[in-house]
Amino acid sequence: MQTLKLAIFYFVVLSHFLVVIINVSAFFILPFSWLILHIPFWYTVFLITPIDSLIIYLTFDKNPCPMTRLENVLRQSLGMKKIGGFVGHYLLRKKRTSL
Repeated sequence: MQTLKLAIFYFVVLSHFLVVIINVSAFFILPFSWLILHIPFWYTVFLITPIDSLIIYLTFDKNPCPMTRLENVLRQSLGMKKIGGFVGHYLLRKKRTSL
């Protein structure tokens, strides 16, 4: 049972990392999609700008992401410490300790 929980934990962490990469990529690529896909500029203004705003809001919102909550439940069942946020724990903390 412990091995299954650990496998699920690693799957959640990897899929969460993938979601972060897709959101960061979308934030920088979507505003220029009218150049890449040859769609009208108004499409970017009225559809993609709100999507980018939603990505920013969800990224910097104080409430934890549902995947972070799931990871914390799995961490507690495995006897590990809870994390505050995915990006802060896995991406930023590593850089801070290496400086």
